Amino acid sequence: MKTENGETGRRPGDGNGRPLFDLGIEDVLQATSTPVMAVNANVDSGNGPLDSVPIRRILVPTVGTEFSRHAAEIAFEIALDCNALVEVVHVIDLRRLQELFVGEADVSEAVEIGTEIADREAMLGRQLGANVLTDVLMDDHPERAIINRATTNEVDLIVLGSELRSLSQRAFFGYHVEYVLKNAPCSVAVVSSR
Repeated sequence: MKTENGETGRRPGDGNGRPLFDLGIEDVLQATSTPVMAVNANVDSGNGPLDSVPIRRILVPTVGTEFSRHAAEIAFEIALDCNALVEVVHVIDLRRLQELFVGEADVSEAVEIGTEIADREAMLGRQLGANVLTDVLMDDHPERAIINRATTNEVDLIVLGSELRSLSQRAFFGYHVEYVLKNAPCSVAVVSSR
């Protein structure tokens, strides 16, 4: 499939070309020029209202962008309200790192940069009074590393920052974000500031 700018990309939605959100939400996401937060609850609503689902642990993947910073700010506010732990992680994409080097890639510099990125985000949370942990992960598939961390650590909420793009007739957050939205074992909030 070709994207609007002519690049070949993965099919959006759930693999069947369907949008991740209801069409009304898709319309709002595409039409707004202000910051947006979209949430995919990923929980069985048959067990009661969503606000009764406790949030004890929040995962915030970061790449150090403005979008990641906005996501971290939202996560810290939620954590303060719910007395939750926030885990800020930076995931090193080993495939991309290998592409940058001829031969064996030196991951030590990437880990150092990832640590600085995670620590910078965490500093704000700590200044606000949130309980924050940081980590740097390495994986060939960053989106899978996020899902694995969320599953292993029994995360209740993942908060991601992303740029919202239009792709054909639907809102598109990017492949990695959409993978997390569809496969997370918990609720996912995507914060986009256009």
